[in-house]
Amino acid sequence: MPVVASGQFACVYKLNTGNREVAVRCFTSEVKDQQQRYEQLSTYLQGVLPESFVDFRYVEQGILVKGRWYPIVRMGWASGDPLNKFVQNNLDNPEAIAKVAARWLATVATLRGLEIAHNDLQHGNVMVRPDGLIRLVDYDGIFLPDFQGQSSPETGHKNYQHPQRTASNYNHQIDNFPALVIYLSLLALKADRSLWDRFYNDDNLLLTQKDYGDPRNSKCLQALKQSPDAQVKTLATRLEEYCALPVEQVPNLVTALRGAPAASSPPRTQPTTGAQGVPDSGGYREMLQKQAAPVPKPSPQPVPAGASSNNLVKCPKCGRNNDQGLIYCVDHSCTAPLSSSAKTCPCQASIPANARYCPQCGLSQTASTTAHASTGQPAAVRGRPSVSPQARQGTITCPNCRAQNSINVIYCIRCGTNVR
Repeated sequence: MPVVASGQFACVYKLNTGNREVAVRCFTSEVKDQQQRYEQLSTYLQGVLPESFVDFRYVEQGILVKGRWYPIVRMGWASGDPLNKFVQNNLDNPEAIAKVAARWLATVATLRGLEIAHNDLQHGNVMVRPDGLIRLVDYDGIFLPDFQGQSSPETGHKNYQHPQRTASNYNHQIDNFPALVIYLSLLALKADRSLWDRFYNDDNLLLTQKDYGDPRNSKCLQALKQSPDAQVKTLATRLEEYCALPVEQVPNLVTALRGAPAASSPPRTQPTTGAQGVPDSGGYREMLQKQAAPVPKPSPQPVPAGASSNNLVKCPKCGRNNDQGLIYCVDHSCTAPLSSSAKTCPCQASIPANARYCPQCGLSQTASTTAHASTGQPAAVRGRPSVSPQARQGTITCPNCRAQNSINVIYCIRCGTNVR
């Protein structure tokens, strides 16, 4: 029998197709306009699928039960452990937890830059691979700009959501509260592993719905405000404040980290820059789409291995022919790199050698030449604080853990500390 995991709205089976492992989501309840939602999501993410996502495909006639067809979602299998299991296995390895916390900043910033929200960020939907990279699963309730004004098909895991959250709260900011809950929990456990034995209950990391409903009397929040880590103390205090705010006024994670007052997000006409240089605007999506699009009339160059005589490059994974100049396969169910050469981004993600941005953290790989789609300014430096001449020479030393970071990052790739 296939391995099965049951969730709130679906059962997920792990299947082996012979050349790869896939996840098959079989729904236990009907969701209105589900097929249309997945089609819109697939279209919206065409060419800009974040590395934290796995490939997916909605199949209307996916499984036949007693003569009736039911839909499924076929997804790439996200290897690794759910976030709570990863933490449990690494309580004695605070550096590993710190690295995942830093990658969490980049993951959340990328979603925000694309103007989408996962809508159910919680330990069971965050997978951590053996190499420490993050994969998000369960895309049933994702928010897209096209869904503005609609009711949310779900309200998320109660131990991660704002206490005032309802189905009417459905917009690009809905991940702000759970993103902070997860980041705060990771930092707190990095600093004090004993918190796990005191507050973990098999269905959370540290905090629960009860803590958000009565934060001033929360034993967990009080413990976090006494953490040996100064940042944990500050974020715990802010989380307590955010519990009393309307859901839409909870600031994004980067704003919370910078200590800005709890207020509405900046006007959409004045995008700011998020972690790893991802702008809080749909301009980020357009920028990535332009980078992923074929280069018009490319100058003659040697035909890559695997390319046919008519200037098409064959995908090494699915066999589809792609135009030269593309970095990833255009087949949305594949999206494999077309180049066999790879390099490592400062966020530690392995990316194609010819990539112009990192799908994991959004960092431009051509800092001096890549212009932001909406401003024409270099994407890697737009909106960043000024950098000292010494820092421009190549690296910045983290003031917390002393790790060496690329000049293009805001947060330390090891511990998540703001290096600016």
